[in-house]
Amino acid sequence: MILTPNDEIDVSDDLFGVVASNTAANLKPRPPFCVELPYHPSGRVFTKLRKPTLAMCGWIASVKMGDIETQNIGGLVPPAIVERILKIRAMMPL
Repeated sequence: MILTPNDEIDVSDDLFGVVASNTAANLKPRPPFCVELPYHPSGRVFTKLRKPTLAMCGWIASVKMGDIETQNIGGLVPPAIVERILKIRAMMPL
């Protein structure tokens, strides 16, 4: 899940994000510092996710712009959820 602001994407070689995991959603208890993402079995939500999925706020990902393939771009996460993830990230140690 890319968290780099839109206005920085065109000028960045590396994008910042967190990993989204549908297997972590099955863990009991759930891992700390995670946020549930909207899903629907038919994928009819902004995220296009079809299974319960968690944004793993402690699992940082760096993606090179050149490594992104357009067919692998999924949906969008609602802004309120992105803000929640960013707030959690800001509270976490680097």
